Amino acid sequence: MDYKRFKNEVERLYNERRQLHNNDSRVYEQWEKIADFMASNEEQTIKLLDECDSEAALWYSEVFDDISERIKSENFIKALEKLDIKFPDLKLTKLINDAKNYL
Repeated sequence: MDYKRFKNEVERLYNERRQLHNNDSRVYEQWEKIADFMASNEEQTIKLLDECDSEAALWYSEVFDDISERIKSENFIKALEKLDIKFPDLKLTKLINDAKNYL
């Protein structure tokens, strides 16, 4: 799958997620779909993270732990660390430390 289609699919999945109330039990199912899809292509996920804005990074952070558990990748952790520097207000340090525990 090329990057444009990958990005469009992630956006579609997140649009579905945004429609759900945070207390809706379907949120967990949607997180699984998003994490599975993003973990299926580490390279494109990292590119997406490199290009995203703070709002998208906040949404993506919902599944960082799940992605980390699936791919167990230092490159993914480095991408998270870049996001933490780029958007310090998101306070991603705990998520990054959790991701490191999966290595």
